Amino acid sequence: MHVYEETGIAEAMRCVMLNDRLLGVGVKEARMEILGGMMPKDDTFRRANLERAYELGRSF
Repeated sequence: MHVYEETGIAEAMRCVMLNDRLLGVGVKEARMEILGGMMPKDDTFRRANLERAYELGRSF
């Protein structure tokens, strides 16, 4: 989600989620991909997000 990148939210999320919670306790490698557009009762982005998550999981 480019809005998160532009506003600095993505970097803040990475800092907390990756650096503090994973890399800070011994995990050797961590990445974060922000998948957006998910809203209750709206499946517009659901399929694309699931496919992207699947591919990211296979390549990690």
